[in-house]
Amino acid sequence: MEFRFSEKEENFRKEIRQFVKEYLPPGHIGYRFSDELDDESWKFSMSISKK
Repeated sequence: MEFRFSEKEENFRKEIRQFVKEYLPPGHIGYRFSDELDDESWKFSMSISKK
Protein backbone atom coordinates (compact mmCIF):
# COMPACT_ATOMS: atom_id res chain seq x y z
CA MET A 1 0.00 0.00 0.00
CA GLU A 2 1.32 3.43 -0.97
CA PHE A 3 0.98 6.06 1.76
CA ARG A 4 2.56 8.97 -0.10
CA PHE A 5 0.54 11.46 -2.08
CA SER A 6 0.71 11.24 -5.85
CA GLU A 7 2.08 14.25 -7.76
CA LYS A 8 -1.48 15.26 -8.67
CA GLU A 9 -2.64 15.00 -5.04
CA GLU A 10 0.38 16.95 -3.79
CA ASN A 11 -0.30 19.73 -6.33
CA PHE A 12 -3.91 19.90 -5.14
CA ARG A 13 -2.76 20.16 -1.51
CA LYS A 14 -0.44 23.04 -2.47
CA GLU A 15 -3.30 24.78 -4.28
CA ILE A 16 -5.54 24.50 -1.21
CA ARG A 17 -2.84 25.78 1.14
CA GLN A 18 -2.26 28.79 -1.15
CA PHE A 19 -6.01 29.51 -1.27
CA VAL A 20 -6.22 29.43 2.53
CA LYS A 21 -3.25 31.81 2.84
CA GLU A 22 -4.78 34.26 0.37
CA TYR A 23 -8.44 34.28 1.40
CA LEU A 24 -8.87 33.26 5.03
CA PRO A 25 -8.02 35.69 7.81
CA PRO A 26 -5.32 34.66 10.30
CA GLY A 27 -6.74 32.58 13.12
CA HIS A 28 -9.90 31.61 11.22
CA ILE A 29 -11.11 28.23 12.47
CA GLY A 30 -14.27 27.86 10.39
CA TYR A 31 -17.84 27.11 11.34
CA ARG A 32 -19.68 23.92 12.11
CA PHE A 33 -22.95 23.20 10.36
CA SER A 34 -24.66 23.22 13.72
CA ASP A 35 -23.49 26.79 14.50
CA GLU A 36 -25.83 29.66 13.78
CA LEU A 37 -24.07 32.26 11.68
CA ASP A 38 -24.54 35.97 12.13
CA ASP A 39 -24.97 38.13 9.02
CA GLU A 40 -21.26 38.93 8.69
CA SER A 41 -20.22 35.30 9.07
CA TRP A 42 -22.80 34.26 6.48
CA LYS A 43 -21.56 36.90 4.01
CA PHE A 44 -17.97 35.77 4.55
CA SER A 45 -18.90 32.12 4.01
CA MET A 46 -20.76 32.95 0.81
CA SER A 47 -17.89 35.05 -0.55
CA ILE A 48 -15.39 32.23 0.03
CA SER A 49 -17.68 29.63 -1.55
CA LYS A 50 -17.78 31.68 -4.79
CA LYS A 51 -13.99 31.61 -5.16
